[in-house]
This record gives sequence, C-alpha cells and structure tokens, in this order.
Amino acid sequence: MMHNLADLREKEAINILDGRCLGAIVDAVINLQEGQVVGVLLPGGFFNNHIFLPYKAIVLVGVDVVLVNLALANEEK
Repeated sequence: MMHNLADLREKEAINILDGRCLGAIVDAVINLQEGQVVGVLLPGGFFNNHIFLPYKAIVLVGVDVVLVNLALANEEK
C-alpha cells in the first residue's frame, strides 16, 4: 500500500512496546540525493523542537495511527 505525506501527517505515532502515544507526525525527513524517506518528525515540546524517528522504526501505517518500535529507533546502524 502506498502512502503520501498528507496521509501520514496528523496520524498519531504509538509505541508498540508500551502503548504510549508519542504525538502526531508533523513532517517527513527526505534524502533528496537518494530519493528516500529517512524518517519522520514528532512534536518535541518546547520551542517547536521536533523528535526525529528513523524510518526503520515504523512498524505499520494504519488507517488512524502509525505503530512504531522505539527500540529500533535507538539501535545503531
């Protein structure tokens, strides 16, 4: 199934390890040289800072939510 950025925006990211809501996806990070999505940005709180979530941590994009595994986000490449 194909998704575009408009589909991802405003979907809640849910950590599958503890069920915690991480917030709505606000943007995507794209490597223009390779033409690949590198990750997504989640709200970070103060001063419009965002939290980067690498693409490899996204487990499933559902109708209403995006399931993520934060353990994969913290792994070394």
